[in-house]
Amino acid sequence: MHHDACWPDDPAVLPSCTCNDRLHVEAGRVARDPRAPQKTRETARFISDFATALPCEPAALQAGR
Repeated sequence: MHHDACWPDDPAVLPSCTCNDRLHVEAGRVARDPRAPQKTRETARFISDFATALPCEPAALQAGR
């Protein structure tokens, strides 16, 4: 599943921490891809790093909704 598929449609709902972890992984792949343009890799690195700081809700709490 890609990060976009797990992000909630409702802006009042926090994404799951697993979803943010997925963003971190996916953006990290782009950041390390030597075929991607330098500016794209820099932006992807920023997003990958920022994804770990985004507020999120643990999956166990979301399951209780």
